[in-house]
Amino acid sequence: MDESERIPDQVLGDLRQRAKELDCLYRVNEILSQPHVRAVEAFRKLVDVLPSGWKYPDVCRGLIRIEDEISIPEEVPETPWRLAADIIVGDEKVGEVGVYYLEERPEAQEGPFLWEERRLINAIAERIGLYLMQRRLRKGRESSQTAMVEVSARQTESWKILLMFLRRTDPGLLNRITRKMISQLCWVGAKPADGLLKEILHGVDSPEADEGDENRPLARHYM
Repeated sequence: MDESERIPDQVLGDLRQRAKELDCLYRVNEILSQPHVRAVEAFRKLVDVLPSGWKYPDVCRGLIRIEDEISIPEEVPETPWRLAADIIVGDEKVGEVGVYYLEERPEAQEGPFLWEERRLINAIAERIGLYLMQRRLRKGRESSQTAMVEVSARQTESWKILLMFLRRTDPGLLNRITRKMISQLCWVGAKPADGLLKEILHGVDSPEADEGDENRPLARHYM
């Protein structure tokens, strides 16, 4: 085979390798786009997928380290043929993703690894960083919503206790406070206000709750 025949073969081989890298990146993105999958499960899948994008997948293995939380696999053989990239969230390094060869392979641009493989591992590290950032934001939003619900529940319970206390000790004061609140509701046009007033004051018999109560809301007619 002469030189003119080898060049097309080399180009074809390069194209096949780029296709493998793109397919690997696509599969990584597909795994990390599943929001309901636990992070450790997603990263196990990633470790299995990573070798498919490298030139020698049969002797290639993936690895992921996320701070002190996740380490897949738990032990990595000490080999000199390793390619890794830092995982960054914000401005903070939180771990690394990489691959390593179990056996020596021909020398390329970065040890046995190609320049394109360096770009691939960097892109994967960036995608994992985005995934972790999204998880943090989602957890923060859920924590905030939970806190708001808890505060609202505590406030509601406090109001219930106060109203029960007033109902037992000073029905007249409860009547005046309630009428002021209902008056405001009627003023802003809350249609259920009249019915709510009757419901809340049901059973409260106070000499102050007469026709001359200054806090009694005026009748309001709705269209």
